[in-house]
Amino acid sequence: MDTDLLEKAETLLLKRSQDNSFREDIKRLQQGKQLEGSSKLKRLDVVLEEDLLRLKGRIDAIQVVTRDYKRPIMLDSKDKTTQLIIEEFHCRFNHGNHVTVMNEIRLGLSKETTETLRRRRTRELAERVTAMKRRARDAERWHALKRLKSEEKPQTEPCED
Repeated sequence: MDTDLLEKAETLLLKRSQDNSFREDIKRLQQGKQLEGSSKLKRLDVVLEEDLLRLKGRIDAIQVVTRDYKRPIMLDSKDKTTQLIIEEFHCRFNHGNHVTVMNEIRLGLSKETTETLRRRRTRELAERVTAMKRRARDAERWHALKRLKSEEKPQTEPCED
């Protein structure tokens, strides 16, 4: 496939994701207005570049890093596109731990997005481990009960008190 075509497709997906999550914020920024107080982006320094919301910061002064690193793209951590990006990076890096995956994603996405995703992923993994331990404990108890029942011998003589 043509590299330019892939980049355009990626940009289109990112714009669509942002439009789904930050439609009102994008409209206000396009009109040159301030973000509303209720906006998720209010406390962040965001800018609209080429119709993509990007995060500004002090790193803008550095000349040797890419624009995607200087001004990462803002995505909503709850959006399906963001989840698919995470899954793609997770597979690309051979199912590496969440720190590796998040560091690679952070090169192009905002730290705010990746930190939220990292916390959610850590919580999900902890819940899975807890559930697995619970199932193992329940299975162990079930097998122990089964062994006890099979070891019981039927009484042939009445008990003497």
